[in-house]
This record gives sequence, structure tokens and C-alpha cells, in this order.
Amino acid sequence: MAEGSGHIKWLKYLLLLLVATPLLSFQQPAADSLPCFRKRDDLSGWIYAQLELPQHNQGAKARQLETTINKCWRAPRTIGEKQAWLDLLTNAGYYYLQSGDILASTTIYQRTFEWARINFPTVDPAFLLEHILKPLGNNYTRLGDYDQAIYIHRVSLAVSEALEDKAAMAATYSNLANTAANRREYDFALECCRKGITLVDKRSALHGLLLSEQADVYHQLKNEVLAQRSIIQAIRILEEQPTRDMAAAHWLYMAYQQAGDINAATPAMAMKYYRLALSFPTARLPYRRREQAKLFVRLARVHFAQRHTAEALASLDSCAALLLPGKDLRKINSADVYAENTLMDLFYTLAEVHGSQQHYAAAMQYYKLTFATERQLRQEYVSAASRELSVTDIRERYAHAIATAYAAWKAGGQQQYQHDLLLFMEDSKAQLLWEQLHLLNRNVKDTLQQQIRTIEQAQAYYQKEALQQGGADSTLRQQQQQLAWKLSQLHKQAAHTTPDTSLNLTTIVKKLAPHSYIRTYFTAGDRVYSLELGHDGIRYLDCQDIPADSLRYFRRHYFDEGPQAMAGSPVQYYRHAYTIYRQLFGAHPPEAGASYCLLPDGSLAGLPVEALVTNPVYKPAVGKWPFLVKQATFSYAWSLRSWYMQQNALPQEPKFTGFFVSDQRQLGNLLGVAREKQLLQEVVQGALYDNEAASTARLKTALQQGGILHISSHAFIQQDSIAAPHIALYDNPFYLFELRKTEQHPALVVLSACRTADGRYIAGEGAESMARAFVATGTPAVVAALWNVTDAAAPVLMQHFYQALKKGDNAAMALQQAKISWLEDSKVSELHKLPYYWAALSYQGNVRPIIHQQHFSWYWWLLAGALAAVGCLYVWMRRARTNNN
Repeated sequence: MAEGSGHIKWLKYLLLLLVATPLLSFQQPAADSLPCFRKRDDLSGWIYAQLELPQHNQGAKARQLETTINKCWRAPRTIGEKQAWLDLLTNAGYYYLQSGDILASTTIYQRTFEWARINFPTVDPAFLLEHILKPLGNNYTRLGDYDQAIYIHRVSLAVSEALEDKAAMAATYSNLANTAANRREYDFALECCRKGITLVDKRSALHGLLLSEQADVYHQLKNEVLAQRSIIQAIRILEEQPTRDMAAAHWLYMAYQQAGDINAATPAMAMKYYRLALSFPTARLPYRRREQAKLFVRLARVHFAQRHTAEALASLDSCAALLLPGKDLRKINSADVYAENTLMDLFYTLAEVHGSQQHYAAAMQYYKLTFATERQLRQEYVSAASRELSVTDIRERYAHAIATAYAAWKAGGQQQYQHDLLLFMEDSKAQLLWEQLHLLNRNVKDTLQQQIRTIEQAQAYYQKEALQQGGADSTLRQQQQQLAWKLSQLHKQAAHTTPDTSLNLTTIVKKLAPHSYIRTYFTAGDRVYSLELGHDGIRYLDCQDIPADSLRYFRRHYFDEGPQAMAGSPVQYYRHAYTIYRQLFGAHPPEAGASYCLLPDGSLAGLPVEALVTNPVYKPAVGKWPFLVKQATFSYAWSLRSWYMQQNALPQEPKFTGFFVSDQRQLGNLLGVAREKQLLQEVVQGALYDNEAASTARLKTALQQGGILHISSHAFIQQDSIAAPHIALYDNPFYLFELRKTEQHPALVVLSACRTADGRYIAGEGAESMARAFVATGTPAVVAALWNVTDAAAPVLMQHFYQALKKGDNAAMALQQAKISWLEDSKVSELHKLPYYWAALSYQGNVRPIIHQQHFSWYWWLLAGALAAVGCLYVWMRRARTNNN
């Protein structure tokens, strides 16, 4: 909200400009007189003449100025021309902002900042701060691209500190607090509010602004007492400001809305504040269309909470008239949406209202528009953190959409609602991963993409340098920030196409082999939705209540915390495992001998389903337990779209490269790794590097060579409180961000290391694991571990796996057979047959052949050829001897 004071100064600047322009030898030029400026090569005169041309509204003026920018016949040369050029750019950005087109405004301001930084280093710092940095930073905040906003606000703070402008510093702290709160960095947000408050007069409008930001932070922290205290104080200060202070008027208008939000638990009190904002004199709020639209959504939600449906719909119509002028709200389609948070809120509230009235068709349409708008917004974000936050925040709305679609299907049995529910389930899954795969699939090789790749490689270099120096080098941090900014600009220029989010069910299920099925899940609290796909489409749709805490406890207690709980009480484990099997599979048990790809979600993520038991009767012999692994083959995928893409991978030549680092020096030796290499040498042919030979350089080479890549070493994920996930090789760590450098990929990566399928959990995306990192860079299949693999089991399981793979099993079946072989091995103790020891490894990705099987056993063909040659030689020698005789 702090950009208001800057805009007032900018208006004053424009007024002075308009007064001064008659002295520049032209007065209100007509459009047909503009060519004379170009004929005289008078760039400044031409620009200021364009600024003076009248237009019927703000949007038209913004478009006219953008056309002027694009039609400029040469670059500015003199200081005067450069200032005129800046005036043109900042006016275009400002008019777009006032017309409500945040996206176009941000693009113009971003271009202005880049141009000024490179071409006009002597620009007036005060001008840079007020007319470029402040609106650009606030636009990024409005769009939700908080990392970019933080970067610009920090630049603004440095400029205001250099100017020793306390008011500018306080306003920037307000902007930083707002952005930090949106990033859930509440301590930092409160710190910014306090710093800003120490810089301003207690009766000033800026003090009121900072108090309202503080109130918002307390509200998000659910400390409503402090939130109400701060907002009441803010309103009192802002109400006392002079009526001519347009910035204070805007802040007061927004403070009324904040007060309504803070009092949402008391609808009457919330409505009181919203109506104060609604009755605010429009003369004091010119061109605040976006904020007015947001107010109408807030009013609608209060009406909806009070079951006043007609009033809620009327408020939403008023909002739509501002955001979608001239369009019939009932005929809106996805082509009409654009990147705007308030538009997303409008569609979502409409969906909720229609769903409550059982107008299911309309509810489905508005939910789809909600998610289409969120995708448009997410495409505008550059930083990974902002995109993650967007995916996390939309999660609850997907839960409501899925619940409504399920209710609609149960009410009428219409198949369309099943498809709607499947679409919502799919769209809620691993969208960031899908976008990464989509970019890989485009395979663009133009100059811009090469620039992006070069900067990504430089980014990886600086990340490694920073990690090796413990992050203490401020110069390195600054270089990383500058690279991140430059990369963001290149991504904007690249104008990536939005990933295809259509869902062609027929095309997907055609990839399923006979007796193969996909089960996809969505969890919302204790509610678990499940849907199964087969060759004929949707086979079943169901919903159960399974305590989420019970699922998480099962995984954590029996697996993450080690084998003690399972070994100490196998009966208790067995009962819990059967309870979860009955809850999850009881109504729809897996078909014996079939193959299932599971798409888990939420509390089901990381659940080792193969370790569940299918019969309630306990027997002491663990090897005889009816584990689900004995009944069917299980693999995993992130989403239907990513699974489909992975199935398109072509089989590769049979090349095996293994890395075995048993000598871990400071980390402690891994005894099982040496044994694993020894056992695999009996099964596979290829390059097997151990210890000193297992270098990062060799790994980088192997990543480009295809075939099978096997890694057995220590691995560290983000949950280990480290700066960056990595695999410990002998000479140096291999960081996962270095995978961005690879252009070719193995057909299969086997990560025989602890917790390589685990990692930081992102709602809606899953675990940010090592396995996911390989998939995101194009690897079609990965074997990875959900928890710590053991020295006793991992070497033998890997030997069984490659033996089964050599026989022609697909990789998922080969891993299943390895586990069954372990359970059937009489040499393995009953203790080590407990699931902790064999169920950690899971298979993700391509379930089709990954290696040309006719070549995989090439040495057998070579042996057969050699025997045939020997036979031929023997016959020839016999004949020769007979002829001699």
C-alpha cells in the first residue's frame, strides 16, 4: 500500500510537466503533427507530445504509450532524451497499474528498471525509488511473486538509506513487511514493521500504514487481540489525515477492509467495516478498480456466511463488472481469464455459492475457471518459492472442488462428474514437476534458451562456491541474487507456453498393459478419495475416512525410526498393517498377479503398501505373512501426465555404470556397499567404480551416457538440515542442482542409498526427493529408498533385482521379484524378513522395457556364437582329415 505517496509525487511531477511544456515550443499537439518531431529527429519533443495526447480512459492511455514505446525510431542518446524515455516508460507502467492491468504494468516497470540500470546509471535516485522501484516491487507482491518483490524492496531500501530519506525507508519497510507476511515469514514481517515505526512521526499517515501492516501479520498469526488493537489504532490515525492526502485515503480504505477481515468471526462487525469502505468517497480513490473488486468479493463472502445467497451473487456481479467489463459472467470461459488474484477469488466464491445450492454444473465450471486463473498467475512467477506457495495455497480449494464433484456424482450418478473429479485430482498433483517436464519436452535450442542454460550453469557454480564457504561470503550472495534476477528476465522473454492441462483419458489408458491399472488418490484431512483406471477408463470411484495421524504414525514409528518397534512387537505391527490394508484396499482388493501404479497424496505419501498384510490371522513365521507384495506388482508416479510422458521413453542400449563409495572418510564407512559391488559383479557387465574411482567427474559423464546408472553411497536430503541435497562421492559432493547441466539421461537410475525417495514435503507436489530431481531432468525410471537401507539386505536385494531384470522382467516386476526372493530365502533370518529390511526400495516411472532385452544378455549370444564357431571348426577339421586319408 505504500506506493500511494510515490504516486502523489508523480502526479505533482506530471502537473509541473504540463505547466512547463508550453515553454518547450509545443502546446497540446494534434496527432497529425507528431511526424514533424521525427523529421527533426527531436526524440524528447516527440515523447512529451505523446504524453500529452488525450485518451478516453486510463487503459487506452496506457496502450497508446506502449505503442509509442514500440514505434520509437531510435534509442535515446543525450541525458535529456534518456530522462524523456524514462518518463514515457514510467507513465505507461503507471497508467496500466491504474487501469487494473497489473501484468502489463509489471512488464513495463520491469523493462524500465532493466533499461535504467544498464543505460542510465546516473538517473536521479529519488526518481528511481519513487517511480520505478516502489511500483515494481508492489506489483510483484500483488501478483504473488514474493521472491522478486523482496529483491526489489531490498534495492529500494538501499537507495532510500543512501538518500537518508526516513519516510522512504519507512514506506519500504512497510512493503517488505507485507511481502514477508505473504511468504509466511512472520517474525521478519513484524521486525520490518517495528523498524519502520521508529522512523516516523506517531501522528503521520505512514505510522497508520505500518500499524495496519502489523495488524495483518498478527491476524495471519491468529493473534486477533493484537490484530484488533493495531488496526483500530491505524484507522484512528488515518482518519485524522487531511482529506487532500490521497495516499492516506487509500491506506484508510484498505484498513477498513483489513478490519473486516480481522472481524470475520463476527459477520455484523465485519460488514460494518466493509460498508465503511464501500461508502468511501470515490473522489478520494480514483482508478482503484482492483481494490474495489476485492471489496465486493469480501462482501459476498460475508453474505454467503449469513446464507444471503442473492446478496452474495449481487456483490459478485459487481466484482465481475469491474474485472470483466462487458462480459456475461455466466458465459465466461477459460479464454477470458488472466493473472489476477481477485479474479481467482471471484470464481472460487461463485463455485462455493452455486455448490451450496446444488447447482453442480455451474459450480464445476467456476471451479475450473478458478484453477485456470491460478495457473495463469503461476506462469508469471519466476522464483521456485513463489510457485511452491501458489501450489500450496490452492490446495484447499481443490479439496472443496473434489468434495463438490463427489457429491454431484453421488446425487445423480452422472459420469461427467467422475471425470471432473479426476481432472481436479490430477490438476492438484505435481504441477511444478509437470511444468519442468513440459519444458524438457519442448527441446527448444534457440539463442535465448542457450543464454538461460548458461546462467543456470553459472548459478550452479555459485551455489557450490557458497556451500563450500559456508554461505558467509556476501559477494557470492550478491552474485547469486544478480544471477537469479537476470535469469528471471530471460524466462520472461522466453515466453514459455503454458503446459497442456487437458486430460485425454483414452490416450492415457491405452498405455496400460493387460491387467495393469492406475490408482490415484487425494487426501483432505482424514478423507481419502480413490479412483482406479483401467483399459476401459474409470473402474471405480470411492471415498473413505482413514485417520491421517494413523497413517503418518505407521510410517514414522515402524520405518523412519528404525526397526526396533517392528522387531520388538511384530504382532502389533501386523495388526496395524492389516487395519490400513482393510481401510485402503478392503473395498477394492488388488487383483492377484496384476500390476498397479499408485499416485499417492498427502498422508499416503511414502506409505509402503507392499508391506501391508492381506489377512487378519497372525503367524509367527514372517516369511509366510501374506504381504501385499506377493499379490501384485506396485510402482509409483507423481501424476497421470508425468506417468504418461515416462511411458514414451524408448528402450536404451544395455550399458551399466555403477558407483560404490564404501570408504566415506569423515562420514564413516559403509560395509554393505563393498559387498553390493561384489555381488553385482556376478550379475552385470559394465563399468563399476569404487571409492577413489567414484568421482563426480565420472558421474557427470555417466549421466550423459544412457543405460543403467547405479549409485551406492551416502545421500543427504533437505530434511537432514543441510544447505543442499547431495550424493557423497569420494572426491566431492554431487549436488542435485547440478542435474540441470545434463542433456542426456539414463534409462534407469538406481539410488541404493538411504532415503533417496524421501525429502521435504510440499503439499500438492509430494516429497522433494532425489528421485524426483532425476525425474524432473528427464530420467524415465528411478529406484529409490523411502528410509534407511541396511547393509544386510540392500546388496542381496540389488543382486536379485538385476537377475530378474536380466531375465526380461520390467523393472517394477524385477524389484517385486527381488523382494519375494528375499522373503523366500531360507538363509535370511525371520527378523530380517520384517518389512523394514526389504520394503524401503520403491520403483517410480516407466513400466515398459527400459533396456533392449535382445541385447541385454549379449554375452550369452556371444557365447553361443563362439560355441557355434567351435562346432563349425570341428566339422571342418574332421572333413579335412577324411579328405587327407
